[in-house]
Amino acid sequence: MHKFCKKLKVLSWNIGKKIIDENQWQNELAETNSNVAEIINTLDPDICFFQEICSSNKLKYSQSEWLSSETGLDHYVDFALDKSHHVKQIDLDLGISILSKYPIIKTSKFEVFNPDISVYRENGEIWHSHNKGFLTIEIMFSKIALKVINVHLLPLPKFKIKPNDSLIMEVWQSIHLFLLHQNVKNIIIGGDFNIGNIEKYVKKFQKFKKINSIESTTIDGRNVDYFFCSNDFEIGTVVVHNTPYFLDHKPIILTLNLK
Repeated sequence: MHKFCKKLKVLSWNIGKKIIDENQWQNELAETNSNVAEIINTLDPDICFFQEICSSNKLKYSQSEWLSSETGLDHYVDFALDKSHHVKQIDLDLGISILSKYPIIKTSKFEVFNPDISVYRENGEIWHSHNKGFLTIEIMFSKIALKVINVHLLPLPKFKIKPNDSLIMEVWQSIHLFLLHQNVKNIIIGGDFNIGNIEKYVKKFQKFKKINSIESTTIDGRNVDYFFCSNDFEIGTVVVHNTPYFLDHKPIILTLNLK
């Protein structure tokens, strides 16, 4: 039923919570799932990018699986990147995922270089840099093989590091190498970049159209969640959706048309 459609709605949302009670983690994640599913069903995207999504093979738990079953986004893939820093006593992985109405033909995963940096937080805990990366799927959209990429990058301000710091150069280089292998046609990239101008430090992004909102995408006023796409798309709308639920980020939804 999708093969002649040329309009696509893509949503990106970092759904991580700041603190999860280790004794109530299942209840807290169930509440988050229910809230997220409500928004997804209201906005009705074709594809969802999620960042800071939880899973555990040992506990047989997957937020993606539950959200897929409740939203009609029947196809999904996870990329567990690191152990969860939201709840430390439970064996939960934290990563990124893509949920799609369209069958997923191919999947690939790329882990960005981790500079292994740390900083003391206000409560005295040490915050370590976590693994970040890109998750890629390929779908058939309007008879064309479309590549769709979800990304989550390091929050540099939390480590009191500027994007032109020498410690971060290898991070940008690893992303540059990833983009070198991407076609400049039939591609959509989006997610939580944790920086407002990634294209300034990774020039390969400048080959794509950047689509962001004038409205901030986080509750503290930053605009770090956005998209890039190839020139074979016409941009429709990009909207930040304000939700009543307490999450660090707001969902951002892009509507675009294949030329």
